[in-house]
Amino acid sequence: MTEYVICKLCLGTYVKAELWKHMARCSIKFPEKQKSGGRHLRCGSLLMTQALQGLSSRLRENVLAKMNDDGIAVVAKNHPLVVKFGETLYEKHRHRDHLHGFISNKLSEVARFLLSIRAQTEGITCLEDCIKPSMFPVVVKAVKVTAGYDEKTRKFSLPSLALKLTHTLRRCAEILATDAIVVDNSVKQNDAAKFSELCKKQFSSKITTHALSTLSERKYNRPQLVPIAADAELFGPEGKVVHRGIKV
Repeated sequence: MTEYVICKLCLGTYVKAELWKHMARCSIKFPEKQKSGGRHLRCGSLLMTQALQGLSSRLRENVLAKMNDDGIAVVAKNHPLVVKFGETLYEKHRHRDHLHGFISNKLSEVARFLLSIRAQTEGITCLEDCIKPSMFPVVVKAVKVTAGYDEKTRKFSLPSLALKLTHTLRRCAEILATDAIVVDNSVKQNDAAKFSELCKKQFSSKITTHALSTLSERKYNRPQLVPIAADAELFGPEGKVVHRGIKV
């Protein structure tokens, strides 16, 4: 794996010798431009090292290897904090094979958020860049964009995703704060703790309330299906299903 590196712009995985060719195209797609190919190579190598360090082989085989091969999966598989979040979920549910798909979905959700915030804000290369008090307004905006928030109606097109992202971002902040304590990095610990506190105090009014309102309205407006006469005839007087005169 040392012959591969990750592009710090799109987080795609490329052969070291070919990274400079990719950057010529990637710099057109993204506003950030760099002159030094060596700088891109160092950043890509750092991302690859961090993402793979201590990665559980079971997480790789049971979850990451089964994800769709697309841009979202590339971020989920190669981003250090996203992978760490996946590992915490896997450790919690490792004996429940049916939840491997659930873990994959959670990683895809946070990867979609990261791609969204990177498209809106220059200078963000990883999820850790977002978990700072000064970035909280940007994070709120990115969550709204990712979940399809309409400023006019104050409704989400994907309210469940909005709720899930608020929980996931708080969990990622907790993970980052814990890791900072282990390595005695007071700056990161302080940033993560303050970000988590902002999530606790501000997500409710800025995101959760609107998402729950959208869900409630959809449930209220959902049409109640009434059985037609043909369906009613299938039930006997005792409420049991009758098919060709035979009670089931």
